[in-house]
Amino acid sequence: PVLSQYDKEKSPATEQQNLEKHVKFLCEIQPPQMFENTASLNACADYIAETLDGYGYKTERQPYSDGTYSFQNVIAKYQPNKKERVVLGAHYDVCGPYAGADDNASGVAGLLELARLLAINQPKLDYGIDIVAFSTEEPPYFRGDLMGSAVHALSMVDSNVTVKLMVVLEMIGYYSEEKKSQRYPLGVLNAIYPTKANFIAVVGRTKEFSEVRNFKAHMREAADIQIKSINTPVTFEGIDFSDHRNYWSRGMKALMITNTSFFRNGHYHSAEDVPQTLDFKKMNEVVKGTYQALINLK
Repeated sequence: PVLSQYDKEKSPATEQQNLEKHVKFLCEIQPPQMFENTASLNACADYIAETLDGYGYKTERQPYSDGTYSFQNVIAKYQPNKKERVVLGAHYDVCGPYAGADDNASGVAGLLELARLLAINQPKLDYGIDIVAFSTEEPPYFRGDLMGSAVHALSMVDSNVTVKLMVVLEMIGYYSEEKKSQRYPLGVLNAIYPTKANFIAVVGRTKEFSEVRNFKAHMREAADIQIKSINTPVTFEGIDFSDHRNYWSRGMKALMITNTSFFRNGHYHSAEDVPQTLDFKKMNEVVKGTYQALINLK
């Protein structure tokens, strides 16, 4: 794509405004983009593709079906001629008839803003970045071969693509300064990690220790938000609760950037998961940090 044609003057003034705009649009789609509502899923995919096209990318659609419903991943490539690829992803479907502001309009908004920053800044990298918006992360497809990310991961294997790292944005919008607003799957973690839900986490397996450490260090260079990390075996509860699990299962390294989902956000998978509950200022800091880490991978 001829990214130099992107007109910086026409872009919204700040990253935070972009994030708010994207979340608002995605949350106003009716009926919500759950798996049965394919017209809404397609409207969501069209918005993502049109936004990316507007930044100068040439988007692709990756169609798949369960035999009853048809779905599509939306893909854009930064430095498409580079052999080694980084996959940057977020899912755009929702669970149940709800707006899904944090889960996962926040992640999609972050994905689109990162794509814009790449288009504007044109960093010269030794690797390319595949920007992928996934469908069907949520039940009834979760943990199955018809997750959008499972379809994409398999296509990377089948095409013999060298994947340096996969990074997924999974719920990056909800924060709280209240005491004891953060929970953990094991009580002992309360002694190690904050009890206020005011941080973002970088999550990986034990074998991604160096990747997590490097990613967190570069995020801290640019982001005005607490950044915590954890490396655990894949059996640890919650460690694989997003699209990165499908890259792990196919032999690739992958990280999750998350606010810890239902361990903090009581609005998870409910009608209360709406844009008004999100902290766009902190969310913007997460995007700034993620961008800095993405362009400094070892």
